[in-house]
Amino acid sequence: MNKSLYILFAILLLYINSANAQQVWKLEDCVKKAVQENFRMKQAQLNTQSNVLDVNQARAQMLPSINGSGTQAFNLGRNVDPFTNTFSNQTIRSNNFSLQANWTLFNGFQVQNTIKRENFDLQAWQADEKTAKNDIALQVAGQYLQILMNRELVFTSGKQLELSQLQASRLQKLLDAGKISEGEYLQQLSQVANDELSLVNAKSNLQMSYLLLWQSMNMESDTANSIESPLALIPMRATARNPKEIFDAIYQNRPEIQSATFKYRLAQTQQKISEGTRMPRLNLFGNISSLYSSTRKDITGFNFNGYNIIGITQSTFDTVVTPKFDYVTKTTPFNKQLQNNFGQNFGLSLTVPIFNNLIAHTAVQKAKIQANLAQVNLDLAKQNLYKSIQQAVIDLQVAETKYEASQKNFTAQQKNFQVSKLRFENGSTTLTDFQLASTNYTRSESNFLQSRYELIFRQKIIDFYMGEELKF
Repeated sequence: MNKSLYILFAILLLYINSANAQQVWKLEDCVKKAVQENFRMKQAQLNTQSNVLDVNQARAQMLPSINGSGTQAFNLGRNVDPFTNTFSNQTIRSNNFSLQANWTLFNGFQVQNTIKRENFDLQAWQADEKTAKNDIALQVAGQYLQILMNRELVFTSGKQLELSQLQASRLQKLLDAGKISEGEYLQQLSQVANDELSLVNAKSNLQMSYLLLWQSMNMESDTANSIESPLALIPMRATARNPKEIFDAIYQNRPEIQSATFKYRLAQTQQKISEGTRMPRLNLFGNISSLYSSTRKDITGFNFNGYNIIGITQSTFDTVVTPKFDYVTKTTPFNKQLQNNFGQNFGLSLTVPIFNNLIAHTAVQKAKIQANLAQVNLDLAKQNLYKSIQQAVIDLQVAETKYEASQKNFTAQQKNFQVSKLRFENGSTTLTDFQLASTNYTRSESNFLQSRYELIFRQKIIDFYMGEELKF
């Protein structure tokens, strides 16, 4: 019994440890999660699904429309008896059934152009969905790199604080031995406090950068989640650097250009649809119908019931009579009435527009304006893409310059700090000079880290424009 409890307890501990294990996210996983959870992406996906239905509906317009109808009515009170042609109080039940079909054979190619328009609209929404995905990927990549940079800044700030604390401990011993003044020791404590504040700020920035990434992924901020640190993240030279060459190589495959292109074609097709309203419309129609009435009777027999006097001859004054019969009837059966009353018709209907208060003319003119506007939007999309590429190339060049300068400055400040540290320990320099060298070294290292990650991000933007996958 006790052995079983131990085993159960061990399994429970393993489950708890696995549940509390930290989940490490790769960049690809972060992008995938952000795309899945982003509301803008969900809107784009739903719009795409809606446009698929619009395309199917447009194609269905090529088919004939068929509608059936049926009625049942009751006439109460005073009605005309169809057999005696006299009024009588009775309840008449009647049914009417019909099936109508209509098929548009020609309407100025509006149906065919509507199908094209809906297809262009669908493709435009699909391109917009890709654009949203690209924007999210770049945003997440920037946030991912920001976390990696802030991690290193936290590590650098921590090292600087440890160095300041070690130096304060050393000065404490010198102060106790009476070899330095209290002012020098307090000056070092002030440096420790400044380094502690720098570490707090670095940790705060790291926490905020994590929060921004989790928000992009629509996740709660949780310390159980972290991101993967690449083993070696070294800036590499971008594959392309000329804005014109980059633009010519990629613009046809960029989703924002594809979207604007499809919207331009959509507007052109809409113009053709509007022009189609000026053309004749030819329809094929058909109809079958039947009816039933409770007053419809069949004669099953008759009885002679004397004569009816209908007049007198003019010359002999003889009485003119007709035989009088009482008819035996029954209501005609329902199925028989439907069969006897069955009728059908079909034909062609031609409608030629002559004048419709300039409605068609105005629609065509407005469609032309919309097509011109779509052309302007396409040109604007190309211009914005080219400007974005130009800006990305300039940002890359600036980032490279900053990286090279900060790397040289970091190397120089690192050597200067090492020399200043030795001189201070040997008593050949002041504490103020040593602290200045330490501060400059820390600042140069921070600038070097920031310029390195900025350069990596700028290079990734260019590579992403060229169609490469975002990964580190």
